[in-house]
Amino acid sequence: RRSSDLNESVEERLNEQTTLLIQGILTSSQGSEKKILRDEVQSQNGRPARRLTVQAHYHGQNIITEILLIRGKTDTWIAELTFYAEDTVLAELVPVLLSSIRIGA
Repeated sequence: RRSSDLNESVEERLNEQTTLLIQGILTSSQGSEKKILRDEVQSQNGRPARRLTVQAHYHGQNIITEILLIRGKTDTWIAELTFYAEDTVLAELVPVLLSSIRIGA
């Protein structure tokens, strides 16, 4: 296999996993008024990654969940941060927190 073929299959797998995750979030019985606010293709330390931002209401609270999926050669790692939408301090820290994540070799 060429390196570009391997990269495509890694990215395709990440796309498939992201699609399944989004479907699971939107069809889950937990929470209401769920919206995908962000679905971005990224690179995290040279690895294919996707960042999702999900908004939902749980028990009358407006909740934001930031999800970062990072694809390794054989595994996908998921980092998730959940916070109240009104917590603007944490919301501002999210990009710094997510960008600091490192997956070992």
